[in-house]
Formats: sequence, C-alpha cells, structure tokens
Amino acid sequence: MSDAPDIRHFGYRSPRYLFPETVNIEITQGTNIRVIGAHGIDISADGIAVAADVLFDPAEPVTVVVPLRDNSVARLSGRVLCQSQHQCRFTFEFASVEQHEKLEALIVGLAGAHFPSSQ
Repeated sequence: MSDAPDIRHFGYRSPRYLFPETVNIEITQGTNIRVIGAHGIDISADGIAVAADVLFDPAEPVTVVVPLRDNSVARLSGRVLCQSQHQCRFTFEFASVEQHEKLEALIVGLAGAHFPSSQ
C-alpha cells in the first residue's frame, strides 16, 4: 500500500513551542501584496499556528513574516496545512539554508526558555 505524498504520519510531528507574537501573513494579489496581521499561537521547525479573522485559500501561496529574537524578521514561504474558524496552521517551505538556520535559532531559544538547562 502506498502513502499519499501530502499526508504525514502521526509520529512525524515536530515539537511545538508557544509563540504569542504578532505575525504577518502576506498574500500576493497581482502586483499588490495583501498583509494580514495574525496572533501567533505556537511554532515548530516546520510550521506555525496563528489566530486570524480570515480564512485563507489553501491553494494560495503565502509569505509568513516571523519576528526573530534579534528584532529582525524571517520571511518564509508557506502554505495552509489546516484551518478552522479562527485558527490556521501553515507549513514552511524554506527557500534557503539561511532561512532554515534563522528559524532553528529561534526554536532553540524558545526550547531553552521552556526547558532550562540544569547548570
């Protein structure tokens, strides 16, 4: 039996960390960009959950603008993984190793905040 390529098995999930930050979702519409402010819920190395008053088109690519700890932002391409009335999960589609490294650094910082070392 073969697996459908877009279905993840339950054990695949990455650890998620609370991320109560403002996140912008950008949608390109022709020559314009629509910016939607959203409230972060949680984040992982492969995606983010946000609360927003907008239903997103799953076929429409988005750019998720994530604030980083150094006051810069990571601009990550993404797509809708699932959504309900006021919550949406996006999966990240990394364009470069640098993008992935910046997000990993953010995740490591969040993980350290949730699981302090014993030193």
